[in-house]
Amino acid sequence: MAHREAEEYELGPQPTEAQRRPAAADPLSVPDSGVRLAEIKEAVLDDSELRTLFADIATYGKVLEVTMKSTPRSRSDPVRRLPELYLKLIERRVYGAQVRYEFESATWLDTLITTPAGCRLVRVRLPD
Repeated sequence: MAHREAEEYELGPQPTEAQRRPAAADPLSVPDSGVRLAEIKEAVLDDSELRTLFADIATYGKVLEVTMKSTPRSRSDPVRRLPELYLKLIERRVYGAQVRYEFESATWLDTLITTPAGCRLVRVRLPD
């Protein structure tokens, strides 16, 4: 599913295990608060990958909300169907969009922004 494939498109260097783990003796380290931060993934999708993403969301997920923006400063407008949004994104008729959906007992928010190289996807797993 494109949902899992997005992890393959992660950009930038990944921290080592030692960098992810705070030092026990570090006085500035934050104790475990029990707060679960959102998981974030990023990718640039071509038109085919975007079509696969929307098909996977429609087939395996439960769409909660779809909005789009025609310009960066415009208000968000609701979208009724993913195929309508797909066409507007690949034709670059909108600046970007957000799709909020449930998948595998989690809520996800995909933000899509049109770029000359494709559609930039920023996926966030929302905290429970």
